[in-house]
Amino acid sequence: MHQDNQAENKNRIDARIAAALERIATNKQVAELGQLRLLTRIAEALERIAINLNRH
Repeated sequence: MHQDNQAENKNRIDARIAAALERIATNKQVAELGQLRLLTRIAEALERIAINLNRH
C-alpha cells in the first residue's frame, strides 16, 4: 500500500515536471518568435532608411 502511494506520487510529480518543461519549451519558442519578428521589423526599417538616404 505504502509503495503504491509512493509510486503514484512519483508518477504525479513526473507528470507535473513534464508539463512544466513543456510550458517552458513553448514559452521559449514564443519568445524566440517574438525576437525574430522584432529583428525582421528592425531590418525592414533599416532597409527603408537606406533607400531614403540613397534618394538624397
